[in-house]
Amino acid sequence: MKKLIYICTGLAFIGSMSLVGGKALAAPSAATMVPVRVCVDGPVGVPGDAHIVQGMYKGVQIASTNYRGAFHKAGYNLEAPLTLNDANVGGTHYDVGVEASNARQCLGTAADIGYVGTLNSGAAQASEGVINRGGMAMVSPANTNPVLTSPLARDRGIYEPLYLSHKLKYPTYYRVVNTDSLQGPVGALYAAKHLGIKTFFLVDDQQTYGAGLATHFATWATNHLGMKEVGSGHLSTASAASIASSAASIATSITSIKPPFVYCGCDEPYSGPMEKAARRAGYTGYYMGGDAINDVSFGTFAGGNANLYKTYSTTVGDPTAKTSAGTKFRKELKKVFPGWVPGPYDGFSYDASNIILQATLKSINAHTFKGSNFQRRSSILKYIAGVKWAGTSTPIQFDKNGDLKARLLTVWTWSSSSWSLIAHYNSSNIPKAIKSTP
Repeated sequence: MKKLIYICTGLAFIGSMSLVGGKALAAPSAATMVPVRVCVDGPVGVPGDAHIVQGMYKGVQIASTNYRGAFHKAGYNLEAPLTLNDANVGGTHYDVGVEASNARQCLGTAADIGYVGTLNSGAAQASEGVINRGGMAMVSPANTNPVLTSPLARDRGIYEPLYLSHKLKYPTYYRVVNTDSLQGPVGALYAAKHLGIKTFFLVDDQQTYGAGLATHFATWATNHLGMKEVGSGHLSTASAASIASSAASIATSITSIKPPFVYCGCDEPYSGPMEKAARRAGYTGYYMGGDAINDVSFGTFAGGNANLYKTYSTTVGDPTAKTSAGTKFRKELKKVFPGWVPGPYDGFSYDASNIILQATLKSINAHTFKGSNFQRRSSILKYIAGVKWAGTSTPIQFDKNGDLKARLLTVWTWSSSSWSLIAHYNSSNIPKAIKSTP
C-alpha cells in the first residue's frame, strides 16, 4: 500500500512538471500567478432576500470555477469570488452606506476586476458612481430601475460621471435584465387582457425599486389601458413591527374598498407580509408583484400556500429558458449544489460574471490588461460594451446605455408550493411605445 502511495505521489509531481530541453520545470503555482477575482454583492443579511442572494453567489462561483483554467493558462490565478453583504444592521433592508462601502472595498483590492450586483436598484444608486470613478465594470443581474442606465446628462452626471466627461469611452454599468419601464406595463397588460381587471388598488414600499415599479404599472394601466386606481397605500419598512402595522392598516383599506386586484410594487420582505395581512383581513381578489417576489421563499413570507391563491408575479427575463447556456448552467448548479432550489437571479448572475471574465481574458490576450488598477479595469469595458453572450435566458447584447437589447419578460402564478410560468412577453407582444429608459 505504501509503495502505491509513493508511486502515485511521484506521478502527481511529474504531472506538475514540464520538460524544456530535457529538464523538468515546475508549472506555475497559484502563489506565483497574478491574482484576480470578481466581487458579488447583495443583502444576504436580510432574511427575505437571503435565498435570492445566495443564488447570486452560486451563479458567480460556478462561472469563476469554469474560467479558472483559462486564466491559469494566461498566467493569472482566478480566486473565489468576494461575497459582499449590503444589508443594514437590523436586517430589514439594504443599507446605502454599507453598499457604498462595499463598492470601495472591491475597488481597494488590486485583484478585483469587476462587480456583480446589486440586487436592489436603490443600492446600485449608492455604488454605481463609486464604481464608475474606479473604472470598474458593474454588471447587474437584478437591477430594474431605468434611471441607472438613463442617457440623460442629469442622470449620467450622477451615475456615470467619467463616461459623461469622456474620461471613459464606455459606460461602466450594464444589466442583463429588462427594466421596470417594461415590467410595470407588462404586469398591467396581463392583468387587463387575461384577468379582465378594470380597477386596482396600488401599494408600494417607499423603496426605489418598489415605488418606481408601482408607478410604471399604474401609469400604463391608467393612461393606456383605461384601468382605474381606486385606492393606494405605502408600507413602512423601518422595522418588522412597522412593516406589520402598516400592512394591517393598508389591508383594512383594501377590504373596505373591495378591489378585484391589488398591485404591490414591493421587495419580497414587504410584499409577503402585505399579502398575508390582506388575506387575513378577508381580501379574496388577485394579488400581483414584480420580479422581487419571484422566489420560492415568498411562500414563507406570505404566510403559506393558503394565502397564495390568485397570486401573480412578473420577472425580467426567463430563469427557466431552455437555451443551451441556461440548460448547461442548471445542470452545473444541480451538480455542484445538490438540493438547491434555484432563485430568480442565479442564472443572471452567472451571465453577468461570465461577461466580466470573458472581457478580462480578451483584454489579457490583447495585451491591454496592464498599467494602474484603473487602466487594467477600464481596459475590459470595450469588450463588455460589444459583448455577444448566449445568455441563460436570452442572447445578451447591450445598447449604448448599457441596457439589454433583447426584450423578454415573463408572468408567473403561484401553484402548489412554488411559482409556475404562464406567459412570455417579448417584442412581438410588448407595444413599441414602451421603452427601457427615458
